[in-house]
Amino acid sequence: MDEIEGLLENEQNLRTGLLRLGYSTDQFAMPVISRFMRVFPGVKLETRCMASMDVVELLKKGQIDAAFVTAKTAPADLSAERLRTDPIVLMLPANHSLAGRQSVGWGDLAQHTILCRETTSGTRIVFDEAARRSDVNLKPIVTLGSWESMRAGVIAGMGIGVALLGEVDPGDRVCTVRIDDSDLWASHYLVCSPPMREAAAIEGLFGIAAEFRDAAMTRELI
Repeated sequence: MDEIEGLLENEQNLRTGLLRLGYSTDQFAMPVISRFMRVFPGVKLETRCMASMDVVELLKKGQIDAAFVTAKTAPADLSAERLRTDPIVLMLPANHSLAGRQSVGWGDLAQHTILCRETTSGTRIVFDEAARRSDVNLKPIVTLGSWESMRAGVIAGMGIGVALLGEVDPGDRVCTVRIDDSDLWASHYLVCSPPMREAAAIEGLFGIAAEFRDAAMTRELI
């Protein structure tokens, strides 16, 4: 009993334990995860990087404990904290014909190959819905399985990437241009199942994420 009580006390105080995380955007998730590791070095972390809706499925199946996901609104039936909101933009090679423009219309995209993440990507879902509403005939979208491959494809001249503004570090051979569509934005959330929200490790993670939420609101759109 003493050993069991000791283990439970250590987990409650975050001196030990295991936290399984999923994330879709390493640019947003990694600073929070890194901070959690420094504050709670005794907690072991397991992480998985997948498209947002794939991560949500893992969470609902109980295969992970919490997740960082991109969506227009927070996934239903989950406890969620919105961390930031960003416009969805085009990622271009610095020497592209559209580079340097303040913004472009949907019609400007019709002649260009579009590079996107898989259809379960939160950014991709919002972009596809906006494209359907615009009634533009885009070329078939090239689907790439990771952010790194999309960025590499943009630099190699394969086409134009679609990303959240905060994902793209200006310079390094790429730039961003906005699309003239006021509804083309998405938010980034930390989510978990409601029963898990009071767990010590999850509570600690949400508390640390709040520090980054306050800093990120400089990009607030809504």
